[in-house]
Amino acid sequence: MKYFFTTLRNLKLKNFEKDFQELIPGLNITNKLSLKEKLLTQKNRDSIGIIETHHILNSDTLVFYEYEDKEEIFEGLSNLQILEIILRWVDDLLKNSWLHKDNCIVCDTAYLIDSSHDYSEASSLRLQYIHTYSTGGFELVEYSEKDLMDLVHIHDKVESYLCGKESGSLRFMLEKNFSRIGRALLFVKQARECRNLAYKISNYCSALETLFTTDNMELSHKLSERTAFFLANQDSKMDIFSIIKKAYTVRSKLTHGASLDPKQIDNLPEISSQTDRILREAFIKILYDDSLRELFDSNNKRIDDYFIQLIMN
Repeated sequence: MKYFFTTLRNLKLKNFEKDFQELIPGLNITNKLSLKEKLLTQKNRDSIGIIETHHILNSDTLVFYEYEDKEEIFEGLSNLQILEIILRWVDDLLKNSWLHKDNCIVCDTAYLIDSSHDYSEASSLRLQYIHTYSTGGFELVEYSEKDLMDLVHIHDKVESYLCGKESGSLRFMLEKNFSRIGRALLFVKQARECRNLAYKISNYCSALETLFTTDNMELSHKLSERTAFFLANQDSKMDIFSIIKKAYTVRSKLTHGASLDPKQIDNLPEISSQTDRILREAFIKILYDDSLRELFDSNNKRIDDYFIQLIMN
């Protein structure tokens, strides 16, 4: 038997009655001490050490995967290669968790332990980033069983779509045929990895540009206008327009090495949080509408024509 497991920080399962919830085929999440103790056999504890064992037993959540050598998906791969693949699955899941709700869930060191011999062989890796909340800090997020099911649904929807567009996480995001939607989502991922709010907002703006613009002409106004008309009703267009204009001002100052006045700096958490919310609403609207998904991954002319008609009507 081989075991993969890792803990997730800044995530707490609320009113979670199941032993575990499957996130993707074979990959499960639990908060049950009995399951942690079952996975952490004495051989496994010896492999990872006392400190890590204590951390896992006292963590809020554990993600784990158990499998036999006969599984075809891992045939011919070393334990370290298998660990890299499973961590990639976790990475994609955390990327898409932002679509469900703002969060700063972080994956701790992951282990793959091979106990199929008289001795245990242990491999360890960790993802090289730390997510932060939209305001730049860290907040505990609670997930109910329904939240987890919603996350599973949106994750499957996104990854199935990107796989069909040959735009999964192993592909280079600047390839010509890479999905515009997938590229924008990766800019959001970069934003979530920034604690500095100016860099975070700048990456949010890059995500908005990827979705809503096709050239560099009058970029700030066009981006704000298109986002407002795409999302808002008549009463809230100005609010959205104003938020995106403020975000783009921050991005412009950062890009050109200029400074912000104290009031602008004080407003950065609110600008970042509101821009984050607007982006999430835009992604959800696109992802759950077949015609919009097809439109946003079409050519520039179709996108420009769509927004001209949307704004002029």
